[in-house]
Amino acid sequence: KLSATIFPGILKEKLKNFSKIEKAFQKAFVEMEKEIDFNLSGTTALCFLSNEKNLVVANLGDSELSLCQKGKCQKITRKHNLRNEKERERVLRNGGIIIGDYVFKGDFGRIPTRFLGGKYFREVGIIGEPEIFNHSLDKGDIIVAGSDGYWDIFNAEDAVIFFQHSDLALSMAKCVLPKIWNYDSVGMINGFDNLSLIFVKI
Repeated sequence: KLSATIFPGILKEKLKNFSKIEKAFQKAFVEMEKEIDFNLSGTTALCFLSNEKNLVVANLGDSELSLCQKGKCQKITRKHNLRNEKERERVLRNGGIIIGDYVFKGDFGRIPTRFLGGKYFREVGIIGEPEIFNHSLDKGDIIVAGSDGYWDIFNAEDAVIFFQHSDLALSMAKCVLPKIWNYDSVGMINGFDNLSLIFVKI
């Protein structure tokens, strides 16, 4: 909630000072990190700016963004967790203890290897620096951005099917939520993860 309230203003200010969107994103995340004075907790973040020609994405954590072009969908971002080899290597270099999908420092563990806040974990390689991605856009492309609560169950193609059934957010939510609640897999309590989903049609 703090990030959602403060970050747009910070980014708007950085965009005035830096001609490159990528640089503005990086500086805005540094500024946002100063505002989040949490030692153990924090937040992941997925931000993007687009026009009809270009897409710039800043990702931090386990949310993801896909781009669907001419019927084909591809992930533009990468999750920041221990299944990402580069993230895993950084954690190990910094002395992080890995148990399953978690990075531990002392008695406390976290799954994302990048997030804002969580200063307690900085010395074991969990960082607050976003990864920046660029991609070209064409008219008719569909951007699908979502939190891990969506991507753990669905893919981008599913999202486009939901989108085609209705362009109204409430109708789409009514389509997606029952499928989340009915999802079943070993070891999971279903329907209780956070879920945010954004569609943009160019």
